[in-house]
Amino acid sequence: MIRLLKKRISELEGEIKVHNELLAELPDIFERRFQQRLEPLMERYQLLAEQC
Repeated sequence: MIRLLKKRISELEGEIKVHNELLAELPDIFERRFQQRLEPLMERYQLLAEQC
């Protein structure tokens, strides 16, 4: 019984590690998404600025 509990604790610690790594990546993911959405707007703005 104790061996099973220790095994389960080890599995859960591994899952926690994976989740923490994913959480650490979130700011970069949001930054890239923001950049992807901003680029077309900046291109249009630049075209408009060049026409003036």
